[in-house]
Amino acid sequence: MSLTSPVRARIEAAVRRRWYGEPGWLRILTPLSVVTRWVARRRMSHRRLDPDIPTVVVGNLVVGGAGKTPLVLALVRRLLDAGARPGIISRGYGAASGHQARLVEGTEDASLVGDEPLLLARESGVPVAIARDRVAALSLLARRCDVIVSDDGLQHYALPRSVEIVAVKAPHFFGNGRLLPVGPLREPLDRLQAADLIVCVGSDVSATGAEAMKALPPEARATAVAMAANASGWQVWKAGMAPRRVPLAEGAADLAGRSPLALAGIAHPEDFFADLDALGISHEAYDLGDHGSALPELRTGRVVVTTAKDQARLDPALGALECWVLERELRADAAAERALESLVRRLVAQRRA
Repeated sequence: MSLTSPVRARIEAAVRRRWYGEPGWLRILTPLSVVTRWVARRRMSHRRLDPDIPTVVVGNLVVGGAGKTPLVLALVRRLLDAGARPGIISRGYGAASGHQARLVEGTEDASLVGDEPLLLARESGVPVAIARDRVAALSLLARRCDVIVSDDGLQHYALPRSVEIVAVKAPHFFGNGRLLPVGPLREPLDRLQAADLIVCVGSDVSATGAEAMKALPPEARATAVAMAANASGWQVWKAGMAPRRVPLAEGAADLAGRSPLALAGIAHPEDFFADLDALGISHEAYDLGDHGSALPELRTGRVVVTTAKDQARLDPALGALECWVLERELRADAAAERALESLVRRLVAQRRA
């Protein structure tokens, strides 16, 4: 039996409240968390660090989003600037392609390739391949690229990797610190010790850095930096027209009196709705559930505000509606910039070797 989006969203919201607060009734599932720990330890023992092509995995420890996609794009841009020929691989969550590896052109329907790969193909300008087996996706790009960036896949241990970057989203961090299903953790926190870099993504880089140091295990703090993901502008989509960009303040002023419908199908939709509140945009909030696509009834002429990832997934369903996408820019402070530059030099050196 499939759940409708509103029901699914309510269930997900109820679980999120426990994952990112007191576990409450979820404590009865503690024996299953013990199994999660055992499986994670066993799988970690099969981690490979000897790829034939330099490969960096950008992943996270918790279920749901942690700022991986903008981090992948930031890394790819730096690799391009360094003269590399990077490519991106992804599982393609929700894609109808199944196990077969395929290239993403950036013009497909998200139902075929997944919303994140579609967004990455549009924004990066580099080859993007998807497959449930990321090794198959990597093989598809091996002759086209000399460095591979994996969007997610930290726990996909069949995929060899040169570098591991763990993304952590502030202020949510690791929730209640419990393993699935009592908490949001896929692996124990000591997994952070094996990462080359931990990037804490938040709206205020200075505050995020300070809070991140408290949230991380002491032994993992030496490899942690903070980056700010700030709202930077708008992209306006409408059927039959090329998307246009609008400055942040100008767009907020335009939307302020139009009471748009705000759609969010991301791991923490409350963050998106809070961004709109901060911009002074009165809106009707609608939580689709993570990667959800079942829309409420949309009347003609309604203005929709959403995230870039959601727009990629929902575009066919929005029809002729005017859709405003809140764009975000990932900004590194000096410490984060140095850390990323060091990783890029390391990958480029491996490529030449």
